[in-house]
Formats: sequence, C-alpha cells, structure tokens
Amino acid sequence: ALVSYSKADNAMRTNLKVIGDHMRAVVYLISDGVIPSNIGRGYVVRRLIRRVVRTGRLIGMRGDGHENSEGAFLPSLAETVISLSSEIDPDVESRRKSILGELQREELRFVQTLGRGEKLLDELLDEALGNETEIIKSIPDTEFLGYESLFATAVVKGILINGNPVENVSEGTDVEILLDRTPFYAESGGQVGDNGFLYVYGEEGGKQNAVIEIKDVQKSLGNIFVHKGTIKQGSVEVGKKIDAAVDGKLRQGAKAHHTATHLLQSALKSVIGSETSQAGSLVAFDRLRFDFSFHRPLTEKELLEIESLVNQWISDATHLETNVMALQDAKNAGATAMFGEKYGEQVRVVEVPGVSMELCGGTHVSNTAEIRGFKIISEQGIASGVRRIEAVAGDAFVEYVCSRDNYMRHLCSSLKVKAEDVNSRVETIVEELRTARNEASSLRSKIAVLKAASLASKAVLVEPHNVRILVENMGDVDADGLKSAAEHLVGTLQDPAAVILGSSPGDGKVSLVAAFSPGVVKLGVQAGKFVGGIAKLCGGGGGGKPNFAQAGGRKPENLPDALEKARAEIVAALSSKAS
Repeated sequence: ALVSYSKADNAMRTNLKVIGDHMRAVVYLISDGVIPSNIGRGYVVRRLIRRVVRTGRLIGMRGDGHENSEGAFLPSLAETVISLSSEIDPDVESRRKSILGELQREELRFVQTLGRGEKLLDELLDEALGNETEIIKSIPDTEFLGYESLFATAVVKGILINGNPVENVSEGTDVEILLDRTPFYAESGGQVGDNGFLYVYGEEGGKQNAVIEIKDVQKSLGNIFVHKGTIKQGSVEVGKKIDAAVDGKLRQGAKAHHTATHLLQSALKSVIGSETSQAGSLVAFDRLRFDFSFHRPLTEKELLEIESLVNQWISDATHLETNVMALQDAKNAGATAMFGEKYGEQVRVVEVPGVSMELCGGTHVSNTAEIRGFKIISEQGIASGVRRIEAVAGDAFVEYVCSRDNYMRHLCSSLKVKAEDVNSRVETIVEELRTARNEASSLRSKIAVLKAASLASKAVLVEPHNVRILVENMGDVDADGLKSAAEHLVGTLQDPAAVILGSSPGDGKVSLVAAFSPGVVKLGVQAGKFVGGIAKLCGGGGGGKPNFAQAGGRKPENLPDALEKARAEIVAALSSKAS
C-alpha cells in the first residue's frame, strides 16, 4: 500500500495494526498445523485471513509485490513475519513453504468470492438506482436556505416515482421532488429531515393548484435534496414554481434537541472525563439520542449532575455564535467534530460561548433559553464500551414533565399521601405485600403437608430392600407446597423411602418433585436423573441432586400418565437391585 506508519493518520494506523496483528497470529497458527476451514479452529484462521484481505484492499493493497497485479499479497506479508520469528519460533521457518501456499490459496479464493459479490451488488444497484441516479446527476446541487428562513419560492427540477423520472404527477401519488433551492433541512449529522408542505399556484389569480405534504428530506449524490412526500391535492409538473414551507413547530423541536445534544456532550466531558467521545446520535423533533464511549453505567448522581449542568447552561440564556471558516482554522480554535461527518475545506462552526464549540451543519436555537429545559429519560449500554442517553428538550421536555406530574397526582390521590411521602408509602406497601406473600406461601405449604399426611398410608413396600414408595397427584398444589409435602413424606416414611409427587398449579403448568432417602440413593437410584425423564412426558424438564429434584412442564393433561410411568419405573428400578 506504500504507506508509512509514522506519517499515517489514526484510522490508517489502526488498519495497519489489524493487518500486522492478524498476520502474526495466522502465520503461527498455520505453522502449528491449524489449516483454514469452516469448522473449529480452522474457521478462526479463515476469518482472520479474510479480515486481513478486506483491510488490505481497503487501504489499496493489490498484487503480490512482484508486478503481478492479480496475485496475492498475504505471502509477502508472511515473509516478513517469518523472518522476524526466527529467534522466537525456529519451526516457523521450516514450514515456510506450506504457510505461504495456504495463504496464497485462501486469499485468491476469497478475492474471487468478493469479486462475484461486488459484481452482483453493482448489477442490483444499477438496476434499482439507474434511472434515479441519472436524473439526479443532471441536476445541480440544491441551494439550502433553511438557516435563515422556513419559507422559499423554488422551481421543480425533477420528479421521481419509485425511482423513475416523470414530467408530472397527480393527487394521491407518493413522490420524490427535486428543487433548485429549499428551506427544508435534509437528514444529516444525526438530525432528521424537515416536514412541511409544497404549494403550487396558478399563474392567473394566484389560485392554489396543488399541495404536496413532505414527510422526509434526504441528500443524494452529495448536496442534492430529495423531498419525499405525497400529492394531497391537484397535480405538479417539472418546471413549475412552488412555495416551500417548513413545519415551524417541528423544526423548533429539532433545533432545541440538536443544541441540547451539544450541551449534553460538554456536560458528559465535564462530569465523567474529557476522554469520552461521541459514538453516534439522533436528533428528532421530539427526542434526542446520544451514544458515547464509556466503560461503565453512569451513577444516579452523575446523571443528576449532567442534567443540572445542561439546565444551568439553558437558563444562562447564552446567544449561540455561528461562523463559517476553514477546516484547519476550526480545528485550531478547538472545535469538536461531529461523529460520522465528512467535512469540506470550509466548515460551519456552532459555538455556545464558554460551553461548547463544534463543527456542525445542523439547525440550532439562537439562544439556549429557547431549549426551555432538559430531562434524561434513560441511560443504558448498547455495545461493549458504548453507552446511550435518551433525553427530551423544548416542548417535548414540557410535555414529559407535565405527563409525569399527572401520574404523580393520580398516585398521590390513590395512596392518599403528599408527593414527598410517595416513596416511603410505596416501600411500606411493597414490604406489606412481601410479608403477605410469604405468609400465603407458608400457609399453602402447611396445607400441602397436611394433605400429604393423609397420603402416607398409600405407600407401597417394594422388595427386596423393603423400600416404601409413594407416587401421587396432589391436584393444584404449587411448586413450593409440593416441595414441602415431599420433604415431609420422605421423613415420615423413614429410610429407605422414595416419594414422587406431581401437581397442576394452573395456567397450563405442571410441577414434579422426587425425594429419595439416603438408602435409596445408595442403591444407585438418583432423583435428579429420574425426574427429568418423567418431566419430558409433560413437555418440560428438570433435575437436581441425587436425593431431591424438581421439574416442570407445560402439558398438565399428560400428568396422570407421567405419574403412572414414574410408579412403574421406580418399582422396576428398585426391584432389580440385588440384596
């Protein structure tokens, strides 16, 4: 790739590290006899090789380095690894030929597969986007007016239906409309595209001829804005003048949430450390989502501190400053780049003086006071080392707070307490409920034991070891009650004894318990192994210790047959044991 590591940027250095690390692992693994395949260790080697090939091709590695542009480059890399390994593992050198051969075969096979996939993808893209791409290519970039105004007069430069260009379109049709200029913001930088309307007026008398509702705006081929919507009234044709009007309420929501996102990032860096960085974002009309790198969940105290900081900056009523400058000048000034964005020579810098300075093409409030308030809704992990905060601001913040206040009012009314006493009252209720449940469970267990006591007389004696066996259906007794009953019976019947109980506590459930005394276990019959097989007849499974096991199932209609089988099998098992 003719790339110098010392002069490479961070992204390129990461790619070079991946190639170096993976090549070392692959060479040693093949040297140790692990051949690339689709199973076990071989699959690990194959995946490592393919990642090296993909990464190498991404940074421009092609050919074998000996004027064969169709050759494999992995053997050349492996030569370096082998030469550096002579003092670490001399056996690698002796296996040079087989290592290079395997790498060459794997790379060339994988490159062929990649080539077929890329060709197929190109054909599919050409088929799906051909017409749309051609018409869009013929149209100049859209002039964006949305920073200064929510209204503009424009000319229809193109109309697409299902990707195909048309000259005119009528009511009820879903369309994509291309304009020469627009106040509509197209989705980018995490911010969703604007909603609104396009109006077409007649030349005489200014009568409204058509209305197009716009539900999304996307960018295509650089800076061409595609307005996606539905013809609600009339018809529209290419070349017509239209009035474009952005939904101001929704735009204000996006502006409030976008500026709040900038404040949130600054608050995060202040509270948990400047090393955290953005890993993704969504700025919608009614909420924001911010992903950031961090190794653990945020504490309640940290979340409250972050919220407090953001709301303090909002209440400071600071005017935002927006400037367009050279990219390098912006970086020198300390501006933070937004995640996933690509920048040209000239960039837009949005600054909340004393708080935040970021490269950003999104729409923002003019003063932080317009955000009104900020509230974190949730904080959670979404990947290893990546956390996500969801929050609301602006009107969505007011609606959220009002709805939570209504919930609290209803709760206070139901509990007949003041808002400040709700926590203690709920804790008391939870404790009372826990106590009541424990008492109910204890009573059910006592009832099950009393019911079991009447069953002890049904135990049968099995020779030659005089084992007392009891297999019974206890109706609707729950699992805890069944456990208590089995423990009581195996103690009552005395050693050696085997108790197997089943029940149908309701809702399509089956509970099974097997309790064996020490004497039965010594004979080689184990409760854990025994009950699992019986449970399968009831559509379930289970297990446990040699002396006690529980199981469950989902077919209560099979319980009688399962218990009959249990009786037959336990009798057979104990009868066959020699004295």
